[in-house]
Amino acid sequence: MYRFQWTSDIHLDSVDENGFNLFIDSLDSNYPLFISGDISNSRRIVADIQRISSKTETHFVMGNHDFYHSSINEMRRVFRETQSYLPNNPVVFDNIAMIGVDGWADGNSGDFYAFPDAVNDYKLINDFSGKSFTARKHLMENLAYESVFYLDKLLREYEATTVIVFTHVPPYAAAHYYNNQVSNSAITAHFINTAMGDYLTQYALDNPEKSLTVMCGHTHGASVINMTKNLKIIVNGARYQAPTVSLFEIEDNYVHSV
Repeated sequence: MYRFQWTSDIHLDSVDENGFNLFIDSLDSNYPLFISGDISNSRRIVADIQRISSKTETHFVMGNHDFYHSSINEMRRVFRETQSYLPNNPVVFDNIAMIGVDGWADGNSGDFYAFPDAVNDYKLINDFSGKSFTARKHLMENLAYESVFYLDKLLREYEATTVIVFTHVPPYAAAHYYNNQVSNSAITAHFINTAMGDYLTQYALDNPEKSLTVMCGHTHGASVINMTKNLKIIVNGARYQAPTVSLFEIEDNYVHSV
């Protein structure tokens, strides 16, 4: 049995000092913390990670908000040598692999052009700023496929029966919930990494002996769905100005909340 804490979309740039302290106080130093992105933004994420890590062992991937006011390559460069950046430093033990990829929505679920300005990424991330709608979508697709290629590399490198993938963007539209129901089908273009979903489905079917759990965020709508017998998707529910954390347990290849 192994226990860990998990959260995502804590948006620490939306809380005051008291709110930050309350979040730190909610962490249990006995268990490592895994974060599925959207910690804050590029101007403060380094300090935020340091402060969280001073309370408990921390592992994280980045979400779209973490690149705000900077570029994707620059922020990944910042954390290239950081031990807690999960894409570069998976946690592997006892036939368990806890791996991470940042991930990105690829624009191919729903109707991208129906809501071309649905998220602030297109204004606040240097890579997207000033680009046409078509150029934005092309970049999104490239980033999504990049995450799939990197996930494939990790899965080949770290063999384990129990695999937990931490990523920011859900891989299936069926996991995109808003107000406790599956979200509007058009806007999912900005919230789902369908390329990763296609890959994970095939990987799960090709490896029935493995148990895969994907723990993600981005949508702020909580959901748990089983895509195959051995592939479960858990999306964290979140609210701005109210960061929370949950305790999970791995027992007999099964990941569940405590």
